[in-house]
Amino acid sequence: MTKDQLNEIDKNMVLLVDIREPEELCVTPTVPGAINIPMSKLGEVIGTLTLPQDKKIVTICRSGGRCFMVNQVLKAHGYDVDYLEGGVISL
Repeated sequence: MTKDQLNEIDKNMVLLVDIREPEELCVTPTVPGAINIPMSKLGEVIGTLTLPQDKKIVTICRSGGRCFMVNQVLKAHGYDVDYLEGGVISL
């Protein structure tokens, strides 16, 4: 998903998930409305996540690179996922 698509999409139809580590959020804030699930914790919490199955999940990281791995895990658990192309540095 491009930044233009993110700006145009109905935020009620997606769940924004910032996968950066907490210390990264201090350097570059996340997209308003995004929740933070650090990539390093995903393996620990994936079985306990209660993310909505009826919304597309859009993952966000610094530049978009880490989202690929996280999206593979989320897809394997039945989630409909996309990612912010270029990450928060593209905003």
